[in-house]
Amino acid sequence: MTLFENVIQKLAGRKSGAPSQAPTPGARAQQPSRAEQLLLNLAHQHQLLEVRIEGETQRFQSMILAVDTERGLIWLDDLFPRFEALLPGDSIDVQHQRGWESLNFGGPLLALGASFGATGFALALPEVLGYQPRRQSPRWQVPDYAPLRVKMRANYEEPSFGRLLNLSAGGMRIALPGNQQHLLRRDTLLTLVEVPLDQQFTLRCRARVRNLRLARSPYRHTQVSLEFAELTPEQREQLTRFVNVQLSLAVGSTRAA
Repeated sequence: MTLFENVIQKLAGRKSGAPSQAPTPGARAQQPSRAEQLLLNLAHQHQLLEVRIEGETQRFQSMILAVDTERGLIWLDDLFPRFEALLPGDSIDVQHQRGWESLNFGGPLLALGASFGATGFALALPEVLGYQPRRQSPRWQVPDYAPLRVKMRANYEEPSFGRLLNLSAGGMRIALPGNQQHLLRRDTLLTLVEVPLDQQFTLRCRARVRNLRLARSPYRHTQVSLEFAELTPEQREQLTRFVNVQLSLAVGSTRAA
């Protein structure tokens, strides 16, 4: 019996209160559900997953080590970067991104591998699972003829200025001149993002860097995707209304043309 199988059996015994029974020889294997198959595919492909811990702002990475469909458990690898304060009962959210879709699952941490002399941790296997569109809010692509200037600052550094590329109630993408990848990193918290959207509404908030990429056309620039942090309900309502108005105007212009 491998170390992992020993850990699974011990954990299953803790959950059920009785030792697990081996399947009857010759018994027909039950076909995995759609949720189980999706997770098995991620495990076989060694896909990186993003992990969030309730109460922690930092985000982590992990991989699925195994899916125990018989006992309803998922075993994930140790977090990277390492997080020593993880405890059974902590609420975990796990996400896998595929193009413009994401797969999300999670729940309370059931056990730590360290308790059994192994690595990783266990979660309950979700009954229902599927990829969903990542964007839940309409997104407005800013036209070239109406550039909007964005001011952004991380901590107490000097502010940087860029051009707004697109905008939704959840975040924005901006273009910074040149290669700025050495100055910003994924999950960097920007203490100020400011963009005057119209005469009545200037958006000021904090935001977190979600992605960066260097683009060379039509000029050399760095595209930075931001996720808004701590928007007030009033700001989100104003932002949603502004985006919807701009989308309506864009549709009207297209029909008139």
